[in-house]
Formats: sequence, structure tokens, C-alpha cells
Amino acid sequence: GTTVTVTYNEVPEKRTQLPSKTGYAFAGYKYGEEVFFDANGETTKTWTEPNGATMFAEWTNNTYYVNYAANKPETTTNEVTGTTARSEHTYDVSSTLTKNGYELVGYTFNGWATTEDGEVAYIDQASVTTLVSAANGETTLYAVWTANKYTLTLEQDEATTKGQATVEVTYDSSAATISSLPSKVGYAF
Repeated sequence: GTTVTVTYNEVPEKRTQLPSKTGYAFAGYKYGEEVFFDANGETTKTWTEPNGATMFAEWTNNTYYVNYAANKPETTTNEVTGTTARSEHTYDVSSTLTKNGYELVGYTFNGWATTEDGEVAYIDQASVTTLVSAANGETTLYAVWTANKYTLTLEQDEATTKGQATVEVTYDSSAATISSLPSKVGYAF
């Protein structure tokens, strides 16, 4: 702690060196049940205690905001629809991220990343406590999308020799290959 000398029956001078704490705003020094020095280190109160005393720093949790970006993958021409509302949080107090409101045809939402090309850091509606420490600070979380995979059944009822029965394809990808084709006597596939 810091020791401050005050004179009995006088209003103490303004405190110029105030404490700081990550994620919190200094709210003053409290003596007993009341704040004696305010958040600026000033007081209008006369010191009337005949002995020394201990004052305790009071803190207010900072408020911060989270913005949500749709983060459309470069691999698709589809547009992301919907919105996800900005959320307000209090530092060091557990609160929930806004439920994802974005949709993208052919893709599944996986969660939120802290960078545009990052991995999932927070699942949908995750509980958070300390994303931003600055008062009224902001951060942006970015949607992480994965292209859906589909299984296609290859119908071969009239084939003499069956080929591959199914093939897995990924939305927005042309990388699927059929390894064996069916054949039918007297016909070209």
C-alpha cells in the first residue's frame, strides 16, 4: 500500500498517484462505509480521525463490447445472410456471447475465431469473462465455416458390372473422383 500523510481537521490534498488494475476503473478510496477520495483522487471531506487509518481502493469493472463478423469464405459465391447483434460484457463477470444469427448455404457454422483466418476459439454462445480489459473497449470475433460434405449414391441398376456405389463430395469443391465406373455389355458408359 501507499502511505499518505494528512493533517487533522483539514481537507487533504488531491491524490495525484492513483492505483490501476487491469480490467477495472479506480472508483476511489473508501474509509469505513464511504468513499473519502473520489475516482480523481479528490475529496471535500475534512479529516477528523485523531489516529491513522487504512483506506481501501474501490474498483468498478470495465464494460466492453464484442462485434461479430460474418467472415464469408473465399471459396464460395454464396452470400452470408442474417445478423448477429453486438454484445455488451462486464470485465471479470461471466456472460454469454450472442447466439450466431448468420447462415451460409452449403456451410456449417463451427464457432468464433479471434482473427479472420483463425481457428475456433469460442463455440456458439460461449461463456466469456475477460475478452477486453479497456473500458468501453471492443473486439471482433469472426465466424468459422466448414463446407458441408454430402454422400452421393450412384444408381447402377442395369449395369453388368457395378462400379463405385457412393462418392463423397464437398460443397463448392470439384475435387470428387469416381474410382471405378460401371459397365454394361453392348453399351458405352
